Amino acid sequence: MRYSIVVLAAAVSAVYAQDSDDCQATYRKCIAAGTPEVVCSCNLTTCSGEDAARIREYCATATAGLVAATSSATASIVTGTIVQPSGAPQITAPAGSVALGQPCGADEQCGAGVQCFGSTAGTIRACGNFNSECTQDSQCAFNTCNNGLCNGFLPSSAYPAASSASSMASSASGPGATPNVPAVLAPEGSIRLGDQCSDTIQCASGAQCFGSTAGTIRACGNFNAPCTQDSQCAFNTCNNGLCNGFLASSAYPAATATAGGAAPHGNNGTIVAPTGGAANPTGSTRPASPSSSVTPYTGGASVGATFSGFAAVVAGVVAWAL
Repeated sequence: MRYSIVVLAAAVSAVYAQDSDDCQATYRKCIAAGTPEVVCSCNLTTCSGEDAARIREYCATATAGLVAATSSATASIVTGTIVQPSGAPQITAPAGSVALGQPCGADEQCGAGVQCFGSTAGTIRACGNFNSECTQDSQCAFNTCNNGLCNGFLPSSAYPAASSASSMASSASGPGATPNVPAVLAPEGSIRLGDQCSDTIQCASGAQCFGSTAGTIRACGNFNAPCTQDSQCAFNTCNNGLCNGFLASSAYPAATATAGGAAPHGNNGTIVAPTGGAANPTGSTRPASPSSSVTPYTGGASVGATFSGFAAVVAGVVAWAL
């Protein structure tokens, strides 16, 4: 009798060990397939016989939104069909799994209604790329949806440079430095419009640190920098969200020169001598300085004229006496 009990216990232990090994193998396969770890752990718990109400409730809540998404993604792998640029590999990915702006190989790999597109033969295809077809802004990675194409301007606050956190302490330096140009180290908000910068948070007045091309030195409020008002532009006005509008002619340096370098002339060759401030000079007129061609008066030139007058007086007296 005792022998039979020992044999039965050994058999039960062997079965339990076999079941445990099978559960562990199933768990490893679950992880290898890319299934979220919480799903695999809950399956392992159920397989091992741990079926407490608290565990069941937790697993039901934690895996509610994961199981369906995982099963649909693994069930529909989409092979890329769009021709890629020369040398670029074709992309294979689950349907709807490629985020906006990421390389893709087919429209189905992008989200709902997003097009996998590249503007030229040499452009890497990406979901919601510039000039891809769209019906709403959420289908565009780098622009807004404008008349059915992703080519509208984004508001300046949507650009990565404008949305960077400004919680850093002073002396900020950014990754936007132009190649072969040393990074600019400056306190936050200390760089004036038009001066070189490395990061937007260094610029004053909410201006953007920007360079139009990879070879352009970045400057605060530079040409084509994103903007919301004219005061954020160094060389232009803010035009449709970019610093590329024409300045008024009065704003150019040649037109704003003051008259302090030359005194104004009055009538009859007189010159106004300013006595007030530079903004509102006042003064009286004084004779202009004589030119070098005028002979200065010395008094000797009037002797002959005086003698002639005296002789005329004497002749008149003599004539009256006769």
